Amino acid sequence: MSNNSVTALDSLRRWRYFKDRVARYSVALGGIGVIAALVLIFVYLVYIVLPVFDRARIHAAAEYTLPGHEVPSLYLSVEEQAVVGLRITENGHAVFFNTADGTVVQDAPLPLEVKRTVSVPQPAVLLPATPTQPTRSVTPPAKQVTVTETLELMQVVDVDPNQGLLALAMSNGSLLLAKHDYRISYP
Repeated sequence: MSNNSVTALDSLRRWRYFKDRVARYSVALGGIGVIAALVLIFVYLVYIVLPVFDRARIHAAAEYTLPGHEVPSLYLSVEEQAVVGLRITENGHAVFFNTADGTVVQDAPLPLEVKRTVSVPQPAVLLPATPTQPTRSVTPPAKQVTVTETLELMQVVDVDPNQGLLALAMSNGSLLLAKHDYRISYP
């Protein structure tokens, strides 16, 4: 063998040895990277799942006197974002309030007055006898009177919580259907 061919083979052997070392270290580094990624995933899962096994805690987010607290509540609700609350009072008011500080957003009276027309019969009138006619009675037409009755709110039932549909039971046995809806805008 010539000296040139030995040098060329030696050069190829060194080049192959270099590529072998690069491949060996890159495969080892890739394997260590996969193991590190799996360990990090496991640590993340433990970090996320561990609070499930911890004790439940509750803390007060805000404390204030309920708006209109002097009148008992029949219904209390909070919208899904917990920004606005609704309180229906015994005297027939729907009070919308801010849940952060208890300030009243709107106080809407419920329609508890019912107007109806009643026929009031009039007493018969006796007409005196005349030489041509005997005594007779005449009944005038019934008088129409409009009566306004204020009903008492007895009970509030949540018919469909997803749509905010309420049934309000009145003192005369009637039922008022109401729906509470919230218009909340974000800056």
